Amino acid sequence: MKTLFTVCFLGFSVCASAQQPVMVIHDMPENGEWEHFGRELNTYNSDDQLEVSYFEDYLPLTGEWQSATKMEVTYNSDGNVTEELTFSFVNQSEWVNNNRRTYTYNAQGNVQMQVAEIWNSADEWQGLVRFIYSYTGTTDDVAEILVESWNGTTWVNSRKRVYTNNASGTVEEVVISLWDAGTAAFVPEEKWNYTYDVEDNPQTEIVQTWQGGQWVNSTQSLYVYDTEDILTEIVTERWNTQDETYVNDTKTIYYLNPDGTMHQFVNEVWNVTASEWIGDYQATFYYEALGLESTGLPQAHVFPNPAQELLTVSFEQSAASTLTLTDASGKECAVAQKQSLSHTLSVGDLPAGVYYLQIVRDGQVETRKVVKG
Repeated sequence: MKTLFTVCFLGFSVCASAQQPVMVIHDMPENGEWEHFGRELNTYNSDDQLEVSYFEDYLPLTGEWQSATKMEVTYNSDGNVTEELTFSFVNQSEWVNNNRRTYTYNAQGNVQMQVAEIWNSADEWQGLVRFIYSYTGTTDDVAEILVESWNGTTWVNSRKRVYTNNASGTVEEVVISLWDAGTAAFVPEEKWNYTYDVEDNPQTEIVQTWQGGQWVNSTQSLYVYDTEDILTEIVTERWNTQDETYVNDTKTIYYLNPDGTMHQFVNEVWNVTASEWIGDYQATFYYEALGLESTGLPQAHVFPNPAQELLTVSFEQSAASTLTLTDASGKECAVAQKQSLSHTLSVGDLPAGVYYLQIVRDGQVETRKVVKG
Protein backbone atom coordinates (compact mmCIF):
# COMPACT_ATOMS: atom_id res chain seq x y z
CA MET A 1 0.00 0.00 0.00
CA LYS A 2 1.35 3.41 -0.92
CA THR A 3 1.31 6.12 1.70
CA LEU A 4 0.91 9.87 1.43
CA PHE A 5 4.07 10.76 3.32
CA THR A 6 5.82 9.86 6.55
CA VAL A 7 6.51 11.92 9.66
CA CYS A 8 8.99 10.84 12.30
CA PHE A 9 7.39 9.42 15.41
CA LEU A 10 8.25 5.93 16.56
CA GLY A 11 7.30 3.78 13.55
CA PHE A 12 7.15 6.73 11.17
CA SER A 13 10.26 8.46 9.93
CA VAL A 14 11.26 11.45 7.83
CA CYS A 15 14.84 10.19 7.90
CA ALA A 16 16.77 7.74 5.78
CA SER A 17 18.20 5.73 8.69
CA ALA A 18 16.53 2.47 9.70
CA GLN A 19 17.46 2.92 13.37
CA GLN A 20 14.56 2.89 15.78
CA PRO A 21 14.38 4.93 19.01
CA VAL A 22 14.73 2.99 22.26
CA MET A 23 13.49 5.94 24.31
CA VAL A 24 11.38 9.01 23.55
CA ILE A 25 11.05 11.72 26.22
CA HIS A 26 8.02 14.04 26.02
CA ASP A 27 8.17 17.57 27.42
CA MET A 28 5.72 20.45 27.84
CA PRO A 29 6.45 24.03 28.91
CA GLU A 30 6.06 24.88 32.58
CA ASN A 31 6.87 28.39 33.87
CA GLY A 32 8.98 29.15 30.82
CA GLU A 33 10.99 25.90 31.00
CA TRP A 34 10.60 22.50 29.36
CA GLU A 35 9.46 19.86 31.86
CA HIS A 36 9.09 16.11 31.34
CA PHE A 37 5.58 14.68 31.42
CA GLY A 38 6.15 11.23 29.95
CA ARG A 39 8.49 8.90 28.12
CA GLU A 40 8.37 5.78 25.96
CA LEU A 41 10.76 2.84 26.35
CA ASN A 42 10.79 0.65 23.25
CA THR A 43 12.14 -2.81 22.47
CA TYR A 44 12.36 -4.40 19.02
CA ASN A 45 12.45 -7.89 17.55
CA SER A 46 15.21 -9.33 15.37
CA ASP A 47 13.64 -7.63 12.32
CA ASP A 48 13.86 -4.20 14.01
CA GLN A 49 10.08 -4.08 14.39
CA LEU A 50 8.55 -2.54 17.49
CA GLU A 51 7.76 -5.33 19.95
CA VAL A 52 6.96 -3.65 23.28
CA SER A 53 6.49 0.05 24.06
CA TYR A 54 6.21 1.24 27.66
CA PHE A 55 4.85 4.67 28.56
CA GLU A 56 5.79 6.18 31.91
CA ASP A 57 4.50 9.34 33.59
CA TYR A 58 6.99 11.78 35.08
CA LEU A 59 6.47 12.79 38.73
CA PRO A 60 8.00 16.29 39.03
CA LEU A 61 7.84 16.37 42.83
CA THR A 62 10.12 13.34 43.17
CA GLY A 63 11.85 13.36 39.80
CA GLU A 64 10.82 9.75 39.29
CA TRP A 65 9.17 7.88 36.43
CA GLN A 66 6.00 5.88 37.07
CA SER A 67 4.75 3.10 34.80
CA ALA A 68 1.44 3.91 33.09
CA THR A 69 0.82 1.77 30.01
CA LYS A 70 2.53 -0.69 27.71
CA MET A 71 1.75 -1.85 24.19
CA GLU A 72 2.72 -5.26 22.81
CA VAL A 73 2.81 -5.70 19.03
CA THR A 74 2.53 -9.00 17.15
CA TYR A 75 3.20 -9.66 13.46
CA ASN A 76 2.32 -12.27 10.86
CA SER A 77 4.82 -14.21 8.74
CA ASP A 78 4.85 -11.37 6.19
CA GLY A 79 5.97 -8.89 8.84
CA ASN A 80 2.61 -7.08 8.98
CA VAL A 81 1.15 -5.98 12.31
CA THR A 82 -1.73 -8.24 13.37
CA GLU A 83 -2.37 -6.93 16.89
CA GLU A 84 -1.49 -3.99 19.12
CA LEU A 85 -2.45 -4.84 22.70
CA THR A 86 -2.32 -2.06 25.30
CA PHE A 87 -2.25 -2.63 29.08
CA SER A 88 -2.60 -0.26 32.04
CA PHE A 89 -0.35 -0.62 35.09
CA VAL A 90 -2.89 -0.71 37.94
CA ASN A 91 -1.85 0.32 41.44
CA GLN A 92 1.76 0.11 40.26
CA SER A 93 1.56 -3.65 40.71
CA GLU A 94 -0.03 -5.45 37.75
CA TRP A 95 -0.75 -5.07 34.04
CA VAL A 96 -4.42 -5.28 33.02
CA ASN A 97 -6.03 -5.13 29.58
CA ASN A 98 -6.95 -1.66 28.33
CA ASN A 99 -7.51 -1.66 24.57
CA ARG A 100 -6.42 -3.46 21.44
CA ARG A 101 -6.29 -3.05 17.68
CA THR A 102 -6.35 -6.01 15.32
CA TYR A 103 -5.50 -5.98 11.61
CA THR A 104 -6.36 -8.25 8.69
CA TYR A 105 -4.86 -8.10 5.19
CA ASN A 106 -5.79 -8.98 1.63
CA ALA A 107 -3.76 -11.22 -0.67
CA GLN A 108 -1.62 -8.26 -1.74
CA GLY A 109 -0.61 -7.53 1.87
CA ASN A 110 -2.71 -4.37 2.13
CA VAL A 111 -4.70 -3.66 5.29
CA GLN A 112 -8.24 -4.88 4.78
CA MET A 113 -9.71 -4.13 8.19
CA GLN A 114 -8.60 -2.52 11.45
CA VAL A 115 -10.71 -3.10 14.57
CA ALA A 116 -10.34 -1.12 17.81
CA GLU A 117 -11.74 -2.57 21.05
CA ILE A 118 -11.73 -1.67 24.74
CA TRP A 119 -11.64 -3.96 27.79
CA ASN A 120 -14.94 -3.42 29.60
CA SER A 121 -16.08 -3.88 33.21
CA ALA A 122 -17.31 -7.39 32.42
CA ASP A 123 -13.72 -8.36 31.58
CA GLU A 124 -14.57 -8.75 27.91
CA TRP A 125 -13.40 -7.10 24.71
CA GLN A 126 -15.99 -4.64 23.47
CA GLY A 127 -16.07 -3.19 19.96
CA LEU A 128 -15.36 0.52 19.62
CA VAL A 129 -14.61 1.43 16.00
CA ARG A 130 -13.44 -0.36 12.88
CA PHE A 131 -11.95 0.74 9.56
CA ILE A 132 -12.65 -1.13 6.31
CA TYR A 133 -10.24 -0.42 3.43
CA SER A 134 -10.92 -0.54 -0.30
CA TYR A 135 -8.28 -0.24 -3.03
CA THR A 136 -8.08 0.58 -6.71
CA GLY A 137 -7.92 -2.52 -8.85
CA THR A 138 -4.73 -1.70 -10.75
CA THR A 139 -2.35 0.15 -8.42
CA ASP A 140 -3.40 -0.93 -4.91
CA ASP A 141 -3.80 2.70 -3.91
CA VAL A 142 -6.33 3.37 -1.14
CA ALA A 143 -9.68 4.27 -2.69
CA GLU A 144 -11.92 4.41 0.37
CA ILE A 145 -11.89 3.85 4.12
CA LEU A 146 -15.26 3.14 5.72
CA VAL A 147 -15.43 3.88 9.45
CA GLU A 148 -18.02 2.04 11.53
CA SER A 149 -18.81 2.29 15.25
CA TRP A 150 -20.19 -0.38 17.58
CA ASN A 151 -23.66 0.50 18.94
CA GLY A 152 -23.76 -2.37 21.45
CA THR A 153 -25.25 -4.97 19.13
CA THR A 154 -23.88 -4.33 15.64
CA TRP A 155 -21.55 -2.21 13.55
CA VAL A 156 -23.11 0.95 12.07
CA ASN A 157 -21.85 3.56 9.63
CA SER A 158 -19.99 6.51 11.13
CA ARG A 159 -17.76 8.17 8.50
CA LYS A 160 -16.00 7.40 5.27
CA ARG A 161 -12.95 8.76 3.47
CA VAL A 162 -12.84 8.72 -0.33
CA TYR A 163 -9.40 9.10 -1.93
CA THR A 164 -8.41 10.53 -5.29
CA ASN A 165 -4.85 9.58 -6.25
CA ASN A 166 -2.35 10.98 -8.73
CA ALA A 167 -0.80 8.79 -11.42
CA SER A 168 2.33 8.46 -9.24
CA GLY A 169 0.28 6.99 -6.38
CA THR A 170 0.34 10.06 -4.15
CA VAL A 171 -2.94 11.29 -2.69
CA GLU A 172 -4.45 14.29 -4.41
CA GLU A 173 -7.67 14.63 -2.44
CA VAL A 174 -9.47 13.07 0.52
CA VAL A 175 -13.17 13.75 1.07
CA ILE A 176 -14.53 12.88 4.53
CA SER A 177 -18.27 12.34 4.89
CA LEU A 178 -20.37 11.88 8.03
CA TRP A 179 -23.19 9.33 8.20
CA ASP A 180 -26.60 10.98 8.69
CA ALA A 181 -28.90 8.41 10.30
CA GLY A 182 -31.95 10.57 9.57
CA THR A 183 -31.47 10.49 5.81
CA ALA A 184 -29.52 7.21 5.80
CA ALA A 185 -26.84 8.84 3.66
CA PHE A 186 -23.32 10.22 3.91
CA VAL A 187 -23.05 14.02 3.91
CA PRO A 188 -19.84 16.01 3.25
CA GLU A 189 -17.87 17.08 6.33
CA GLU A 190 -14.25 17.87 5.41
CA LYS A 191 -11.90 17.82 2.41
CA TRP A 192 -8.09 17.62 2.22
CA ASN A 193 -6.17 18.58 -0.93
CA TYR A 194 -2.43 18.03 -1.49
CA THR A 195 0.21 19.39 -3.83
CA TYR A 196 3.70 17.95 -4.43
CA ASP A 197 7.07 18.92 -5.88
CA VAL A 198 8.76 17.05 -8.76
CA GLU A 199 10.13 14.50 -6.27
CA ASP A 200 6.59 13.78 -4.97
CA ASN A 201 7.34 15.46 -1.64
CA PRO A 202 4.19 17.09 -0.18
CA GLN A 203 4.24 20.86 -0.52
CA THR A 204 0.84 21.91 0.80
CA GLU A 205 -2.16 20.39 2.54
CA ILE A 206 -5.33 22.47 2.27
CA VAL A 207 -8.25 21.58 4.56
CA GLN A 208 -11.77 22.79 3.89
CA THR A 209 -15.04 22.15 5.74
CA TRP A 210 -18.53 21.80 4.31
CA GLN A 211 -20.69 24.72 5.45
CA GLY A 212 -23.96 26.00 4.01
CA GLY A 213 -23.72 23.82 0.92
CA GLN A 214 -20.19 24.83 -0.05
CA TRP A 215 -16.54 24.17 0.82
CA VAL A 216 -15.03 26.79 3.15
CA ASN A 217 -11.32 27.24 3.85
CA SER A 218 -10.15 25.98 7.26
CA THR A 219 -6.35 25.47 7.38
CA GLN A 220 -3.36 25.01 5.13
CA SER A 221 -0.05 23.33 5.98
CA LEU A 222 3.23 24.20 4.25
CA TYR A 223 6.05 21.61 4.12
CA VAL A 224 9.67 22.74 4.19
CA TYR A 225 12.66 20.55 3.18
CA ASP A 226 16.42 20.84 3.28
CA THR A 227 18.70 20.41 0.25
CA GLU A 228 18.52 16.62 0.65
CA ASP A 229 14.70 16.58 0.57
CA ILE A 230 14.46 15.82 4.30
CA LEU A 231 11.40 17.31 5.95
CA THR A 232 12.51 20.01 8.41
CA GLU A 233 9.37 22.01 9.16
CA ILE A 234 5.59 22.02 8.81
CA VAL A 235 3.81 25.35 9.25
CA THR A 236 0.02 25.24 9.63
CA GLU A 237 -2.01 28.37 9.00
CA ARG A 238 -5.70 28.87 9.75
CA TRP A 239 -8.12 30.76 7.57
CA ASN A 240 -9.06 34.20 8.92
CA THR A 241 -12.61 34.78 7.64
CA GLN A 242 -12.52 38.48 8.51
CA ASP A 243 -9.42 39.26 6.45
CA GLU A 244 -9.94 36.34 4.06
CA THR A 245 -6.32 35.26 4.38
CA TYR A 246 -4.28 32.56 6.12
CA VAL A 247 -2.56 33.45 9.40
CA ASN A 248 -0.01 31.54 11.53
CA ASP A 249 -1.42 28.85 13.80
CA THR A 250 1.03 26.00 14.62
CA LYS A 251 4.48 24.85 13.54
CA THR A 252 6.46 21.61 13.91
CA ILE A 253 10.26 21.71 13.59
CA TYR A 254 12.31 18.53 13.03
CA TYR A 255 15.95 18.26 14.18
CA LEU A 256 18.08 15.38 12.92
CA ASN A 257 21.22 13.71 14.22
CA PRO A 258 24.30 13.67 11.95
CA ASP A 259 23.47 10.07 10.94
CA GLY A 260 20.01 11.11 9.71
CA THR A 261 17.99 9.80 12.65
CA MET A 262 15.46 12.03 14.34
CA HIS A 263 16.88 13.85 17.36
CA GLN A 264 13.89 15.96 18.31
CA PHE A 265 10.75 17.57 17.06
CA VAL A 266 9.21 20.67 18.59
CA ASN A 267 5.61 21.86 18.25
CA GLU A 268 5.03 25.59 18.53
CA VAL A 269 1.91 27.74 18.56
CA TRP A 270 1.60 31.28 17.29
CA ASN A 271 1.14 33.87 20.03
CA VAL A 272 -0.91 36.63 18.42
CA THR A 273 -0.32 39.14 21.24
CA ALA A 274 3.46 38.74 21.27
CA SER A 275 3.58 38.06 17.52
CA GLU A 276 5.99 35.13 17.99
CA TRP A 277 6.16 31.35 18.06
CA ILE A 278 5.89 29.76 21.54
CA GLY A 279 6.98 26.20 22.35
CA ASP A 280 4.03 23.92 23.15
CA TYR A 281 5.42 20.36 23.10
CA GLN A 282 8.65 18.56 22.26
CA ALA A 283 9.83 14.96 21.91
CA THR A 284 13.48 13.87 22.11
CA PHE A 285 14.63 10.54 20.65
CA TYR A 286 17.35 8.20 21.92
CA TYR A 287 18.77 5.32 19.90
CA GLU A 288 20.54 2.01 20.36
CA ALA A 289 23.59 3.55 18.69
CA LEU A 290 23.80 5.87 21.70
CA GLY A 291 24.18 2.89 24.00
CA LEU A 292 21.27 0.62 24.78
CA GLU A 293 23.04 -2.22 26.60
CA SER A 294 21.40 -5.48 27.66
CA THR A 295 22.49 -6.64 31.09
CA GLY A 296 22.73 -10.22 32.32
CA LEU A 297 19.62 -9.63 34.40
CA PRO A 298 16.28 -10.79 32.94
CA GLN A 299 14.91 -8.25 30.44
CA ALA A 300 17.03 -5.33 31.68
CA HIS A 301 18.43 -2.49 29.57
CA VAL A 302 20.78 0.41 30.34
CA PHE A 303 20.58 3.56 28.19
CA PRO A 304 21.67 5.93 26.83
CA ASN A 305 25.40 5.21 27.03
CA PRO A 306 27.16 7.64 26.82
CA ALA A 307 24.70 9.61 28.96
CA GLN A 308 24.35 13.37 29.19
CA GLU A 309 21.60 14.12 31.72
CA LEU A 310 19.78 10.89 32.60
CA LEU A 311 20.84 7.24 32.81
CA THR A 312 17.99 4.72 32.76
CA VAL A 313 17.73 1.03 33.60
CA SER A 314 14.44 -0.57 32.50
CA PHE A 315 13.08 -4.02 33.36
CA GLU A 316 10.36 -6.27 31.93
CA GLN A 317 8.86 -6.91 35.37
CA SER A 318 8.57 -4.79 38.49
CA ALA A 319 10.74 -5.89 41.45
CA ALA A 320 12.86 -4.34 44.18
CA SER A 321 16.26 -3.32 42.88
CA THR A 322 19.17 -1.06 43.78
CA LEU A 323 21.40 0.95 41.43
CA THR A 324 24.74 2.34 42.61
CA LEU A 325 26.88 4.54 40.37
CA THR A 326 30.56 4.99 41.29
CA ASP A 327 33.45 6.79 39.62
CA ALA A 328 36.78 5.18 38.66
CA SER A 329 38.12 5.61 42.21
CA GLY A 330 35.14 3.78 43.74
CA LYS A 331 33.47 6.93 45.09
CA GLU A 332 29.69 6.61 45.25
CA CYS A 333 28.07 9.21 42.97
CA ALA A 334 24.39 8.24 42.85
CA VAL A 335 22.05 5.62 44.32
CA ALA A 336 18.47 4.61 43.43
CA GLN A 337 16.49 2.05 45.38
CA LYS A 338 12.83 1.18 44.83
CA GLN A 339 10.41 -1.32 43.30
CA SER A 340 9.69 -0.25 39.77
CA LEU A 341 9.87 -1.21 36.12
CA SER A 342 12.61 1.36 35.62
CA HIS A 343 15.12 3.48 37.49
CA THR A 344 16.56 6.79 36.38
CA LEU A 345 19.75 8.36 37.71
CA SER A 346 20.50 12.05 37.18
CA VAL A 347 24.08 12.38 35.91
CA GLY A 348 23.93 15.90 34.49
CA ASP A 349 26.07 17.39 37.29
CA LEU A 350 28.77 14.70 37.13
CA PRO A 351 32.09 15.37 35.38
CA ALA A 352 32.63 13.67 32.05
CA GLY A 353 34.40 10.33 32.32
CA VAL A 354 34.01 6.61 32.99
CA TYR A 355 31.68 5.34 35.74
CA TYR A 356 30.51 1.94 36.96
CA LEU A 357 26.87 1.04 37.53
CA GLN A 358 26.10 -1.80 39.93
CA ILE A 359 22.64 -3.37 39.56
CA VAL A 360 21.27 -5.53 42.38
CA ARG A 361 17.95 -7.25 41.69
CA ASP A 362 16.36 -10.58 42.62
CA GLY A 363 19.56 -11.69 44.33
CA GLN A 364 21.65 -11.02 41.20
CA VAL A 365 24.45 -8.48 40.95
CA GLU A 366 25.94 -7.04 37.76
CA THR A 367 28.28 -4.13 37.11
CA ARG A 368 28.25 -2.17 33.85
CA LYS A 369 30.66 0.45 32.58
CA VAL A 370 28.95 3.68 31.54
CA VAL A 371 30.31 6.89 30.10
CA LYS A 372 29.27 10.40 31.09
CA GLY A 373 29.61 12.54 27.97
